[in-house]
Amino acid sequence: MLSTDVIAGGLDFHTTGSWTKSGNVYTDSVATDTITVGYQGSSALIQLGGTVRVDTTSTSPTFGATGNVSAIISGTTIPIVTGGVSSQSISQLIGSSGLSGLNFQPFTVAGVNFNPSSIAFNKTNNLIQLQQTIREWYSTDQVAQIVGKSEFTVREWARLGRIRAEKRRSGRGAHASWAISHAELLRLQREGLLPFQSNEGR
Repeated sequence: MLSTDVIAGGLDFHTTGSWTKSGNVYTDSVATDTITVGYQGSSALIQLGGTVRVDTTSTSPTFGATGNVSAIISGTTIPIVTGGVSSQSISQLIGSSGLSGLNFQPFTVAGVNFNPSSIAFNKTNNLIQLQQTIREWYSTDQVAQIVGKSEFTVREWARLGRIRAEKRRSGRGAHASWAISHAELLRLQREGLLPFQSNEGR
């Protein structure tokens, strides 16, 4: 059994338990342990759940976790990735491109909704950078995920004119589906639902 801290790629992987070492690989699989990650000498930026594995191989250190990844924002942990992360490059996490292709989930902070598509660490400000893909048009399912409602609810909002939406063909079926513009999504998040005016027949 080893100390509570593993340093890899300039990051400090800290556990409330202790690490088990095998070669260059450190593992903590104790469910009650809390594992946080941040720059060495700075406050933690994320918390890793489940079994956590850190490979300190000098050429390309990596990490992975079987549980959720949570952002630590103003002392509060907010789940941002579900289903764990497979072996990920630490240099990519601290690089400008960050990590993408993970099972990100929408979340809300201070009334602002986020739907991240990548995560990176910013050493200058010791902050997490979450980027989200901005689309020109969103489906009702995509809007539902961003605003935390069911797809049925968003479809009803479109049908009843509570949001500005239009029917567009996606190429996947015979019928057109509701589509919501990025500008309308921002308006909805800022101002809320419109007064009732049916879009039926449009």
